[in-house]
Amino acid sequence: MRFAVLHLPADKWDRPAIFMALRAFHYLFDFHGITEFHLNIAAVPEEAKKFWDTSFRLRKRNFTFRFGASTEGLQPFSAPDFPMYLDGRERIDLNIPEIPGLTDFHVHSPLAFCGENMNIPGAMEMAHCSRVAMLNIAEHSGQLFCTPDTYWNNRFRWQTRRMEDDRSWKYKNIAKNLAGAGRVFGFELDVDEDAVVSGFPSEYLTGYRLGAIHFLKPDLSYEELKADYMRRLDALLTDGIAILAHPFRVFVKRGFAAPEELFGEVAEKLVRAGVAAEINFHAGNRPSAEFTTLMIKKGGKISWGTDSHNLYEVGYLKPHYEFCKELDIDEKLDEVLLSAVPR
Repeated sequence: MRFAVLHLPADKWDRPAIFMALRAFHYLFDFHGITEFHLNIAAVPEEAKKFWDTSFRLRKRNFTFRFGASTEGLQPFSAPDFPMYLDGRERIDLNIPEIPGLTDFHVHSPLAFCGENMNIPGAMEMAHCSRVAMLNIAEHSGQLFCTPDTYWNNRFRWQTRRMEDDRSWKYKNIAKNLAGAGRVFGFELDVDEDAVVSGFPSEYLTGYRLGAIHFLKPDLSYEELKADYMRRLDALLTDGIAILAHPFRVFVKRGFAAPEELFGEVAEKLVRAGVAAEINFHAGNRPSAEFTTLMIKKGGKISWGTDSHNLYEVGYLKPHYEFCKELDIDEKLDEVLLSAVPR
């Protein structure tokens, strides 16, 4: 069994160190299949253990830790990098080349039903450690006007929302109090079964609008699902979104492959509307290389979004960079990558 050696800080356990280490564990699991970690420390500090254990449990991951490992000659953690060593030899980094105006376009607030430990100051700390210039806080609009039961069971309807369930005012207050340098507040806009987009106008929400199709009608055939998807996509494009979040994830969650027969039509619609296609690796999601290549070939843009629900994810853009490198577009990111900061 392969293992990874990490040189952790023995005396300074601030929030970035705790969550950068957590990021390292998940990265090594996701992309190298590592479940055993050798650490130089004698034990995990209680504050770190609390966050780590919660994250491992939520993601159903069983890791083995060996303590007191020798890390002589191995580079210790130093933001923005966290060097890791597979089998004690092969070096793997969390760092990516510095990219001017680098933006994480998909970060959630503490109001997300599916959030774990999000808070805006913590997110800004992690962005700084990751050399990310701008965060776009984009909360699920559908989650701001209904209960978790209504939302997760796909019963939310914008036209019949109950005002007593409306939490949009809380989001507006967060935006009013915390908007500033390095962060803007927008929406991840849901579209309901009636193809109505659930958005809220507000002078405080100046960030990018992501469109997201989280649900399709139940009990439909594959062909009917594709038609339902296109109907909802058209509604989002009409509403003026800037980014299509996790473009075909909803099909995978329903047990189907991403519909390659829709790639051309969807890419055409996005490019015509000036909408970027999101590269998103959250919770095991894998973007389509074929669709991404098609978007760029047609003159479209991509965006990088972590879809952060845990602080360790904020600015966690190495998978996005490696994906673009595999597609041979890493040298022209200044042309194809959406940026909220003028270059």
